[in-house]
Amino acid sequence: MRPETAVQIRALTLADLPDVCRIQAACYVAVTPESPASLLAKIQAAPQTCFLALASDVAVAYVLAMPWREGEAVPLDSACCELPGVPDCLYIHDLAVDPVAAGAGVGRQMISAVMAAAESLALASQCLIAVQGARAFWQRYGFVAQRATPSLRRKLAGYGEDAVYMTRRTPTGV
Repeated sequence: MRPETAVQIRALTLADLPDVCRIQAACYVAVTPESPASLLAKIQAAPQTCFLALASDVAVAYVLAMPWREGEAVPLDSACCELPGVPDCLYIHDLAVDPVAAGAGVGRQMISAVMAAAESLALASQCLIAVQGARAFWQRYGFVAQRATPSLRRKLAGYGEDAVYMTRRTPTGV
């Protein structure tokens, strides 16, 4: 793909699961990819905040995000995903860009879609766990590493050695 390629971003559907699994397998080499059942549970829990990017009708990226509680992590590789009753953040569980689309600005476009979703839901922040050295990437978008509680540290262990919990305040100040 060319640098700064425009992509079509749309809501993820259950029919997109094979593409999500393909992209996930291509991107996550330092951690064990999540099962299709786990990915499906997340898509079903929050279809309004999970997106797919298409370039020439080919899936090149996805993002799984869901309304959640700041300071907590969405369960990793769980076949169940129940949203909290009163969320206060949009938790970006997974953003993956197919290596064939690396450097084309697709990640930036996906982040814009997620930020718009957070603002439309009036959530005060966005949260995530950066893995595989992605901390610097997320810092470019205003995410700041947070000190993890003992409970969160235990969950971070499943995400790899360099996993770090990060947050970003929604600019509108909601």
